[in-house]
Amino acid sequence: MFRKNTALTPLETRKRILLLESELNRNQLLGDLQDATVGLHAQVERFRSLRKAASSAAVWVASMTAFRASPSLHPGHKSSWLQSILLAARVSVTLWAAMKSVKLSRSK
Repeated sequence: MFRKNTALTPLETRKRILLLESELNRNQLLGDLQDATVGLHAQVERFRSLRKAASSAAVWVASMTAFRASPSLHPGHKSSWLQSILLAARVSVTLWAAMKSVKLSRSK
């Protein structure tokens, strides 16, 4: 019977080594991409928390601006009950609109 030649030629050996090295490099690249993806997700979460803080600060600034714009806060000025109601309504509308925009931006 004929015996199979199991010895590899130097060219075949080199080819197999290159294929194995290529596979190792591919696996290393996939691992690096996964690490980069995890890092990117962490940065996105940091940005989202910063955005939430900025939105809260914007709501606070809008409400303080609405209160400061009130003529009843000036010394010597007497405000009527109607002015007080209008001021409260203006501040409420400002806060509602700001909170609605914060909710919409969080849901996206």
